[in-house]
Amino acid sequence: MPDESSSLDAQFAAVDKRIERAQRHLPRRAEPPAVAPPPRPALRCPACGGELQPGLASVHGTFWGFLLVGFSYQNCWFEPDGGGAEVVVIPSGGAKDGWRCQGCGFVGIAGGEARQEKPGGGVRQFQQQRY
Repeated sequence: MPDESSSLDAQFAAVDKRIERAQRHLPRRAEPPAVAPPPRPALRCPACGGELQPGLASVHGTFWGFLLVGFSYQNCWFEPDGGGAEVVVIPSGGAKDGWRCQGCGFVGIAGGEARQEKPGGGVRQFQQQRY
């Protein structure tokens, strides 16, 4: 009885060669172009009607706070009026898309999952404003 495994191997090898030859005649797949994310909508401030500036809302410590107090775990919380359970809006070290009104200081934060890093990497720059 002939060795069946070697004859099957030879048959598979022949089929593989036929597939390779046939693939040469097929058009190459083009990589789909990178799709830019859709632009964020222009929003109006619900408090004063001014234009909201898109940006990033995050929770983090500062260098001086770390030196004076030490590392601490921080979350951004939301507590509804009239009671109800508090909800973590942004976990410690997280960030979400947000909007800020330069006129009155209102800040809106997008829902969904928080990301852990600022898009594009790099050093975060912050300005503190008083109202």
